Order: sequence, then C-alpha cells, then structure tokens
Amino acid sequence: MDGAETCENIISKYPGVKIIILTMHDSDKYVLHMMEMGVHAFLLKNTEPDELEKALHSVVEKDFYHNEWVVSIMRKNVRAQRPSFNNDDLTDREKQIVQLVCRELSSKQIADKLSVSERTIENHRAAIMKKLSVKNTIGLVHYAYQSGIM
Repeated sequence: MDGAETCENIISKYPGVKIIILTMHDSDKYVLHMMEMGVHAFLLKNTEPDELEKALHSVVEKDFYHNEWVVSIMRKNVRAQRPSFNNDDLTDREKQIVQLVCRELSSKQIADKLSVSERTIENHRAAIMKKLSVKNTIGLVHYAYQSGIM
C-alpha cells in the first residue's frame, strides 16, 4: 500500500486521527491530493528536526501545519482555479472565524478575541466545516483563499 492509499484507509476508518505526511514526493499534484484528502501537514523527508517538532505541536494545537513550501503550492493552485465557493455561503461571524483560523489562532485564542467561550468557537468551526463540506482546517484555509476571504 502506498502513502495515499494508507491515508485514505486511515481517514475512512479513523476520521479523528491527525496525519502528518513525511515523504520524498515533492510534486505539487501529490501535495494537493494529500491535503484535499484530509492530511493535516505535509513535510519532506529532509525536513529539519526543529520543523518536524513545530509541525507536531501545530497539528495538535491548531489542527494543521503549513510551511512556506506548502503555502506556495496552495497559492499557485488557488490562482490557477476559478473560485468555486461563494462568499455568501457563510455569515459575517463565520467568515471572521475562518479568517482567525487562517491566522493560526487556536480555538481558545479566537474565543478570547471574540469574547465567547471556546466551546462556542468549536461549535462554529464544526458548523462551518459541515456547511462547506470540508474535512479539516486545511479545507477551511483552502475555502478562505478561493473565496477571497484571505
């Protein structure tokens, strides 16, 4: 079984598991495929130990990790496609939460900033993800860039 097939099986059987890919595959197409599948972070095998540690903490705390390389691939892909999302899909509050998620704020930090409970933010995130049919925070970030929110 290759990495993509392994991830697909893990995600279908254990949707709550967070996956960090550590691979030698550096093609944009592969990275995008894995991210769209629901992977939480994507790192090359030559990644420095400090960055791997940073990715582990970020995935646990924020549900995703993007280094500059992955962000550049996502930006290229977003620019290459016509936006398929409509900004009217979300309320103003939901858009605000998506923007804060994209700025890598945790649910607790967002809750503090918006003067609501952390649970309220987690409920909003779940509702937003369901509304947009995205699987994880990476899907929210993708939405934000495609819709022009970010």
